[in-house]
Amino acid sequence: MNFTTPSPSPTTASACAVDILSKQKSAQYFIIPSGIIGALTMALNLLVVVAVAKNKKLHKPAFYYVSSLAVADFIAGFMIAYAFFRGFFTGTTTRLELELKQAVFILSVSASILTLLVISLNRYFVIVHPFHYRSTMNNAIVVIAIVITWIYPIVGGFLPLAGWNDANYECSGIIPGLAKSYVFVLSLHVVVILIVILVLYLRIYCKVRESANSFVVGGRSAERKAHIKVAKTLFIVTTAFAVCWLPYMTICILDFAHSIKLEKYTPVFAVLAALNSGLNPLIYAWRDGEMRTTFKSILCPSACCNRPPAHDSGMESSNASTHSTLFTMCYGGSPVGDGAEGRYEDIDENKNPPKDDKLERRPLTGD
Repeated sequence: MNFTTPSPSPTTASACAVDILSKQKSAQYFIIPSGIIGALTMALNLLVVVAVAKNKKLHKPAFYYVSSLAVADFIAGFMIAYAFFRGFFTGTTTRLELELKQAVFILSVSASILTLLVISLNRYFVIVHPFHYRSTMNNAIVVIAIVITWIYPIVGGFLPLAGWNDANYECSGIIPGLAKSYVFVLSLHVVVILIVILVLYLRIYCKVRESANSFVVGGRSAERKAHIKVAKTLFIVTTAFAVCWLPYMTICILDFAHSIKLEKYTPVFAVLAALNSGLNPLIYAWRDGEMRTTFKSILCPSACCNRPPAHDSGMESSNASTHSTLFTMCYGGSPVGDGAEGRYEDIDENKNPPKDDKLERRPLTGD
């Protein structure tokens, strides 16, 4: 890369060192919301990592993936907050700093999206092919999957520093400091992964609906409700991911067309995309009963909240159907129950596998 060209053309990558916040007054209105979103995203995802590390019951493949996702989203939240505050206080940044900042941000977002893909694949095999899942899943596969979800983004995130960002490439108007062609390819990757995730969740949804219909005939109402809860959760996950990321990826792809100028929409869609990193802990971990209980023990121990110990079965049963929030968990006076309707579970790997590839007629367990 040549950083000493005296009078760079405004369309070359060397001109991308100017922070987009210094050119867009509208972006300044999103500095405070982005800072708040970034801080909340970091806090929520840090809570997830601590919960999984603390509770041995959560030392399972699904929660290892959730922890990896939380780490990626934590980094994404930090970079979002840093980028906006840095632009607010200084207005500009150096070329190298901007490229490093963008590389780390792209790394974190790519790792987050790839982890979402791994989680969807994990859910797919657990629910649609439980027998095959039990016979092949082991710790080595989990480690390999997590390593891949980080190595691939590291390589892709630092490609601009390796040369895919010199004066031969036109600068992106959406993501400052990056070549337009690089942003286009990166956005296509995200869209393709999103399509794969949608297909997997659609297949899972169909399987859950099929199993739910069979439970209606058999009168297994509790298990039917548990499976419907899984379907609702998957619908929320898919909808949240698409709503948060598609607008931003769309303008990144359209920016490749020279006749379309969409820079003014960047701050709005960037904030919307940042929301996804904060929602992931709520969607993947918050709806799990064991995770909720661990959150309570971390955020508000019994001594702090002046509530009965967790082994008080009378109080636990009387509050089993309570829908908890951060406030009620601390001040509700009782632990949250984990009835069939209060959590969704995956198939327990330690039990004997089913005789066929159909769903076992009981709530799924957290593998």
